[in-house]
Amino acid sequence: MIDERDVWAQIGQVMDPELDRPLDALGFIESVRIQDAEVVVHFRLPTYWCASNFAFMMSSDLRERIGRVPGVETVTVRLLDHFAEDEITEGVNAGRTFSEVFAGETDGNLDELRRTFLRKAFLVRQEQLLRALLRLDYTAEQLARLMATDARVEGDSLLVRVGGQAEWRQLPGLARTFALYRQKRGAAGLGMLETGPLFTTADGEPLTPESVMEHLRIARTIRLNGAFNTVLCTALNRITHGVEVDSDALCEETAG
Repeated sequence: MIDERDVWAQIGQVMDPELDRPLDALGFIESVRIQDAEVVVHFRLPTYWCASNFAFMMSSDLRERIGRVPGVETVTVRLLDHFAEDEITEGVNAGRTFSEVFAGETDGNLDELRRTFLRKAFLVRQEQLLRALLRLDYTAEQLARLMATDARVEGDSLLVRVGGQAEWRQLPGLARTFALYRQKRGAAGLGMLETGPLFTTADGEPLTPESVMEHLRIARTIRLNGAFNTVLCTALNRITHGVEVDSDALCEETAG
């Protein structure tokens, strides 16, 4: 027997690559049907013209994730109300790649696109931590010198110390943000933050005292752009398909 809760748990791990939010939280999942060893998922994006490469990534990720659930033998993902729904649905369920489905029509390199969005997500989570430390009067020089060993989690708090000193400063409520930061860092190919600088560029280069504020400005721009797109997409989904979600809550997690 397939546990539906396990199916939804895997769906909750599939992110809109641009918005960095789960598809179920965004209201994109239309239905989930389980029959014997088969799972059929219907999902719908906010507009008919949503980018085909994004739609393909989400369809493929849904199929791969749900296929991990114990007892699942067949996963069928159906994209609805999209200009390329037939090509994407048929291609994904046949196990074909994006470049095979859209040969000669567009850039088929989804790996680089995925890396780009993973690095943006990494910077957004990092920006939240940097802002929290700045509110505690950490200087740019101190932030640039923080090492991975200068941060640890205790309960729901993040504890940080400066320069290996004995005293730890507590940041309540940031344990999950730090965990997501480490996760995004690993997914972006930058390692799992066991050693080395606590904060780096999206290319893994250490920050310098002179570069911290400009780095923070760029990361903030990425965060605000993502929040704007989240509000826009959820509004379009409400207008077009009548799906109500709390866009404020979706944006609040990285608002700081």
